[in-house]
Amino acid sequence: MNRDDLTGASNALRQLAVLVRLGFPLNEGLKAMSSEASPWLGEVGRHMDSGDTLAQAMARQPRLFSPFFGGMIEAAQNSPDTDKILDSLSRWLENADSLRRRVGQCLLYPMMVLVVLLLLLGVTFLVPLPEVIRLLVEALYPGGWQTRLLSLLLSLCPLAALVFL
Repeated sequence: MNRDDLTGASNALRQLAVLVRLGFPLNEGLKAMSSEASPWLGEVGRHMDSGDTLAQAMARQPRLFSPFFGGMIEAAQNSPDTDKILDSLSRWLENADSLRRRVGQCLLYPMMVLVVLLLLLGVTFLVPLPEVIRLLVEALYPGGWQTRLLSLLLSLCPLAALVFL
């Protein structure tokens, strides 16, 4: 569920809790809200009109509602404190969104460090390493065309490694 869907679902649940607190049945409250709320709410209302319960209608939209969430809605339907449970679910969605944003913020720095590290490794393989390999080959194996061939092949290894990364 993206951030807008989470915010919309949280607001819708809060409004539905208020309507239930005022004495509206769940499906009537949902119909009253669907005209001004998001499209998923209208879809849930249509499924409820065809005979589904709220939990079943929400289960038909797995992209928006997890099985846990559907189970909580089903518990809310069967409880005398439906409004309180809907309000709690609204707060739960807000907390889940807040946690998701904080985790994303916490992962930003390690991802930046990883990118910089990979760039530095790439520069290390492309710039000084071929020259160091050439110097080592010439120092360890002085000679003719075989040494130059070995030096050339070894200097191409970092480029091959970079291609496979």
